[in-house]
Amino acid sequence: MKTLFTTIFIAFAFLFGSATILSAQELPDTEAAQTSQAAQTFQEDDEKAADEDLGKKEWQGPQERYFRSKGYKGSFSFVNTYLFFSGFETGHGYMFDEHHYLGAGVGITPVIFFVGGGWHSAFVEYKCYFMDSQKRRGTATAGLKGALMFPYDDSLTEVIGFGYYLEPNVGWAWALGKGATGLSLNLSAFIELSGEVIFPQIMPRINIAFEF
Repeated sequence: MKTLFTTIFIAFAFLFGSATILSAQELPDTEAAQTSQAAQTFQEDDEKAADEDLGKKEWQGPQERYFRSKGYKGSFSFVNTYLFFSGFETGHGYMFDEHHYLGAGVGITPVIFFVGGGWHSAFVEYKCYFMDSQKRRGTATAGLKGALMFPYDDSLTEVIGFGYYLEPNVGWAWALGKGATGLSLNLSAFIELSGEVIFPQIMPRINIAFEF
């Protein structure tokens, strides 16, 4: 009988000891898993916060060369006047600061929906960019252009007269990429002043410009 109790006690002690050893071996693995999970959660939270900050600071102001920087500034534009007259202009001038531009340029506007005709132009212009470039990528604009125009007739291949016009305009300009170039959309009134050409005296005009 004594031998039986001794055998049972030894077996019980062996089972209890084995379970304790296994638990001790599993404990580090469990702690490591919990630590890894906590680190992953912290990393995800940190990345989420960084993404939110990036969204808030998507535009951090112009980098290096900026299309509204003080100094030389140029543009190349597609223009459409009164739907019938489409052409191109290029302007070049000086930015006194990020808000004020003064320049001059030339353009050609063939009449695309009639047989022949159109005009060449030589102009001077002033343009104001209202908003601070450090705060916003885009800005409202307003300006005034004055030009000499030289209408021509393709069938005669010669200038048939000349006139002059004013073009007050308003629009919006966007910085592209890091800001070295820009895109602007302008709506204006083409006001022919001379009365010596056959075009309507006041016509709506749209101007889409690539600025640099």
